[in-house]
Amino acid sequence: MRSMLLFLSLGLLACTPSSPRKRPADNAPEVDDLLAQADAEDPLTDDARPAIDLGTRAGPLRITPRKTEEGLLPHEPGSMPSDPTMGSHALTFGWDPTGQRFVLCFDNCGDYPFCSMYPVDEDTPIFEASEVYDPLLWLDQLGFTVGPTHWAHGADIELTWAEAGPQSVAFGAKLADDLGGDLLPRQIVLDFSDSDYFEPEDLILPHAEAISLSADGTMLALVVHAQWGHQSEYRVALISTQEFAAEAYNSAGLRHLRADAPRAAAGLFERAASVAPKQWKYPYNLACARARAGASKVEEALARAIELGGTTVVKKALRDRDFDSVRKRPAFVELLADGASK
Repeated sequence: MRSMLLFLSLGLLACTPSSPRKRPADNAPEVDDLLAQADAEDPLTDDARPAIDLGTRAGPLRITPRKTEEGLLPHEPGSMPSDPTMGSHALTFGWDPTGQRFVLCFDNCGDYPFCSMYPVDEDTPIFEASEVYDPLLWLDQLGFTVGPTHWAHGADIELTWAEAGPQSVAFGAKLADDLGGDLLPRQIVLDFSDSDYFEPEDLILPHAEAISLSADGTMLALVVHAQWGHQSEYRVALISTQEFAAEAYNSAGLRHLRADAPRAAAGLFERAASVAPKQWKYPYNLACARARAGASKVEEALARAIELGGTTVVKKALRDRDFDSVRKRPAFVELLADGASK
């Protein structure tokens, strides 16, 4: 199974010195502001929650905020940055047809463009070219494309990003209103604290540079850019859209479970289990929520979790107080006994 995250870095030292950039007033809000906004919301009770549609709800790749120093997100290859002091920016990027490799090309501050190719199962680029005269033609010859602007969870999930301090950017998710509208701002964090080019005291002010879906919609590339003086650097994360969506549903479900809204949580856990059917924690959380809500099919969800996670799940369920209301049911006792014997 693919890992949730693959962190990769790309450094650049060839830029002409540029003026330090001030953060625009309409740029991304701080993560702490987003967290405060989420925490300030009153938890929804089960009675107030609308029914959750478990069908596939595709839609456009929505990103908030759309405006960044590099223009609008999703970033269009070939577009120029909105901040004139930017010495470097992404010229183009793309995926191979299988969704296994991502290429990022940037303009290298007026010099010949520089390109790197990233595989989803490695932690370093497999190819770097310092003088690609025509990146668009080069990618076309390789069969790489920018990727679609719609994905399987577009109607449910809106991507968010925000500066998470002077050296990092946090990517998160906001669920659709009919799923509760939960704001989950810290799903993924890319930072420059280990940078080879920036000192810790430098005010880097990183920002989202590009966000791109693979051609088959299974992977998502998140590109972050930071610049200080004549130095510029990128961070790239390649993530599974399936796992990102499942974690968003699961995180929202946990939030509602903590707010004592188990029926609402169950709907979100069911969605996560449907999106990522090989992860045991989602049907396990679904079983917990159903038990706390007094709902049916507790054993059905727990049986799926045990099938995937084995005795690890059995041991967890034996001491989990969420199952206190069903612990003496014959079906529950038999399920744990069978799971422990395997």
